[in-house]
Amino acid sequence: MNSKASDEHGQKRFVQLVEPLQKPLLSYIANIIWNKNDLEDALQNTLLMAYKKFGETATSNFREWLFQTATYTVYNMNRKYEAYTTRFRAIPLFAPKERDVAAAPQITNEIADDIKDAIKNLPENEQSVFLLRALGGFSYAEIARILAIPAGSVMGYLSRARARLRKCLMTKSQ
Repeated sequence: MNSKASDEHGQKRFVQLVEPLQKPLLSYIANIIWNKNDLEDALQNTLLMAYKKFGETATSNFREWLFQTATYTVYNMNRKYEAYTTRFRAIPLFAPKERDVAAAPQITNEIADDIKDAIKNLPENEQSVFLLRALGGFSYAEIARILAIPAGSVMGYLSRARARLRKCLMTKSQ
């Protein structure tokens, strides 16, 4: 098989593998990225990096490998965002807008906001483990391989994340 034909086959194979994972991958990235304006860039960078390494990296589980690539890509973007915002944190750019929402939908939005805030306030390792389990549906062993940590640590992080979320949400509901 010539080089061009094998490249086309590799492209088709990559697209076939990525297609069913797009929604869970996007949800995962959306929940771990700090700057929501970088969401599309993070997804694009993840897919670009994965495509570049696709032929080079021998992996038995493409799904795990793709989420691992997303985790590293987003963590790097978050570090850059943190360094940037630390310098400009004291400069208020906008005043927050008030919501004009009916009472019932507002309650639903408030609860959703509380859950999102609680997840965002988790330590980074607990947040990643929780989101990979909740959004990606990964097993403990898969999460361990994605994050390159022992399976026992995954169980500990998940347990602590759930306890923190429960405590935080119970406090807010009272």
